[in-house]
Formats: sequence, structure tokens, C-alpha cells
Amino acid sequence: MRGLIVGSGESAGGERFRKEVEQADCIVCADGGARYFLRANLYPDILLGDMDSIHPGDLSRMQAAGVEIVRHPPKKNDTDMALAVQLLIEKGADSIRMIGATGTRLDHTLANMSLLVSLAEQGIPVSIADMHNEISALQSGRIQKKGDYLSLLPLDETIVVSITGVKYPLDRHTIKRGSSLGVSNEIIAEEALLTVHRGRGLLIQSKDGANEEQ
Repeated sequence: MRGLIVGSGESAGGERFRKEVEQADCIVCADGGARYFLRANLYPDILLGDMDSIHPGDLSRMQAAGVEIVRHPPKKNDTDMALAVQLLIEKGADSIRMIGATGTRLDHTLANMSLLVSLAEQGIPVSIADMHNEISALQSGRIQKKGDYLSLLPLDETIVVSITGVKYPLDRHTIKRGSSLGVSNEIIAEEALLTVHRGRGLLIQSKDGANEEQ
């Protein structure tokens, strides 16, 4: 089952949002993410959270549409996004997509990114998407598409990776945590092939790296 979580951060864009909703089997909206559904005249299966960032009128519309409401107290040990992940796993999700998971609250953005690695270790692929980026745990696989930019960010002290189909290929190369070596590598083939030999990290795929390098 493919799960989708929509938070109150940066959206994935109107048409892409609709596509993500259409492709999901079970959709959980975390609190203030309700506005993205209502703007598109769509509804999630479940609205979850402490309801501290949702407009009262939006909550009423969700209730009137028959959306299941799962309330949590404001004082809790997990974020609404983490609770939404737990709920989808309990319902049998074997992959999860998160949108509205990045934005101006850097603490929440980093907390959401940290979920990616812990869930990958449980065998559950989870990814975060916004209008410009897709973020996932660093895992071996094929990556599309040509023209996008890849960044490999170690979380362990070192990672050892091989990658082909990119402007700067690597062969069993060690990247140290804190190094910028793995940042902004362009896909020049139809797809890139990444092999992770050792270590944990994040894979960030960006669509606008050519014009926004720092």
C-alpha cells in the first residue's frame, strides 16, 4: 500500500499535488496541510494532529466531508508528521511519500529528513518531495532523470559509493561526513546508477541546481 502524508510546509505544486493524491492508496493530512486539499477541492482519508495550525473553517469542511479525524494533544513526544508515519505503517503501508514536509521551519524539515533513514532501516522506503527537490535515504538503485542534480550527504562518519551516468562518476569512493564532494552532481545519461557499498546518508535530487549553486 502506498501512503501519502501532506504537511503544512512547502507544497509540491498544484498539478503534482493532484498526481500524488491520485497515486496514493491511503492519504493522511497532518493538521495545517488541509489547506492544500481544500484549494484543490480534494480531501484526505484522515486528518491527524493537535489541530493547532489548521483554520477552524477548514476543520469544519473536513468534518462535513466525512474525513476521519485523529486528534492528538498539543503536548506530545512526536511531531504530527511522525505520528502520521506511524499511523500509515499500522495500516500496512509499504512505501510512504511526504509532501509539505519542508519549509521555513528548519527544525521540522530536519526532523522529517531524519525519519527517512530510520524507516529505511525498517525496510520501508519513504521520500520527501517539494517543488524543487526529492529527498530519500541513501540506497542503491537507478535514478532518473537526465538534467537533474544529485547530492549524496553522509550521516555516518563515511560512506562508500559508486555512481555512473553522472558528470562526475565515482568508483567505490569514500565521502566523509561534512565533505561537499557529493553535492550537485549532474545526471548526464537517461538514468544514473548508484551503488551504496557502506554507510548511511541522504540522497537529494534537485531540479534547479544549475542556476542556484552557491
